[in-house]
Amino acid sequence: MLLLADDLFCLAHDSVSMKRRLSDRVVRLGLAGALLGEQVLFRRITVGGGQLRVVDERPPPDGLAHTVMDYLRAERDVTSVRDWLLFLSRDAYQLVGQRLVREGYVRVEEVRRFLRVTTTYRPVELIRVGYPEARIGKRLRAGSDLELPDIVLAGLARATGLDAYLLKDTPPAARPFLRRLLAGLPGSLRGLIDETQAAIGDAVLNART
Repeated sequence: MLLLADDLFCLAHDSVSMKRRLSDRVVRLGLAGALLGEQVLFRRITVGGGQLRVVDERPPPDGLAHTVMDYLRAERDVTSVRDWLLFLSRDAYQLVGQRLVREGYVRVEEVRRFLRVTTTYRPVELIRVGYPEARIGKRLRAGSDLELPDIVLAGLARATGLDAYLLKDTPPAARPFLRRLLAGLPGSLRGLIDETQAAIGDAVLNART
């Protein structure tokens, strides 16, 4: 089963071409938010008022999540969610991509152009990479409840602008239904999504100035 950041990585790419649907800065911040979201879902941290707090230092049951927890434990004085989003966004894309490679969902492909080598990811099975989008889209079309991690994924999709893909071909009632689901999230998860959206908004604004 894919974790939150894996699902967001898949949603941030076309499942056939693996072309990114977001700018580099936005996708990295979104994945950073998802990596922190995994810590909340593992009940290792809480978020509130723009600050995070480690409440359980036990290593999460995943290698990358374990690494993120090591960062949080090593820098206990840094509690700003925004600072952690900026820090994790530096390597989030590569780290989540590598986790998907290890899990067998994607493979690495290097493309050489004009003496430069660019690393891209290609799906091993199209249906597996496209599953997060299909899974949530189907439930939104039917008005069915979503599992907690999928509500968080939908919230991060909204923060990054990827919710358009989840809401594609859904009835008009799907959008307010999703808003109600997001409003019902626990405070830590709502706070994390809000902080991620604010960080993305700042990054987009700064890119235009």
